[in-house]
Amino acid sequence: MRARESPVEGGVRTFGLVSSVTAVLLPGLPYQGVAYDEVGGPDGRPMPRADLVVQVTAEDGTRWIGNFATGEDGSVDGVYRTFDPERVLVVANGAGYVVGATGLRGRVSVEPVSDVVAAVDHGVLLVADGSSIAAHGADMASERWREQVVPDELVLDGVVGGVLRGRGYDPAIGDVVSFEVDVVDGSVRYGEGVAPWWRDAVH
Repeated sequence: MRARESPVEGGVRTFGLVSSVTAVLLPGLPYQGVAYDEVGGPDGRPMPRADLVVQVTAEDGTRWIGNFATGEDGSVDGVYRTFDPERVLVVANGAGYVVGATGLRGRVSVEPVSDVVAAVDHGVLLVADGSSIAAHGADMASERWREQVVPDELVLDGVVGGVLRGRGYDPAIGDVVSFEVDVVDGSVRYGEGVAPWWRDAVH
């Protein structure tokens, strides 16, 4: 399921997953007197403006608001449920943050984030940058696998039957190449005639 095709609740891509926290995109910083945290700013200094503001509330009413610093090179903004019901993934112009109702819990390992896709039947959240994919289960702090699948301009087309399909640009041939990835083990297959020289460089 592609992120943009998944159900949306309050601006959050849910992938149909159940969550014990409610995340909401806010239109700006909260009113004076309402506490919030600056997340990802330079050296922890306050940011001069509202970048991406998200409120996360637990079932017991615990609430946390974060103003997330945006990345430099990404094109994706959004909030996504994960397979941990107490965590959501916030992507601010490519910068990826894992948060809960008590604050920041970590960062994702691939940035700038270009796409987020869920293989719901296999319990895998797939986070991509321009060339690589990292697979996460319920523990967003660790990776099940990570693979560089194309040299550049990675696009994820979706998951069908445990297989993620996508494409990217190969500058060696000046054309687009297609691939398939097994979401369980990260094994990659390419279309006929594709010689993945970039994988030889990183393996």
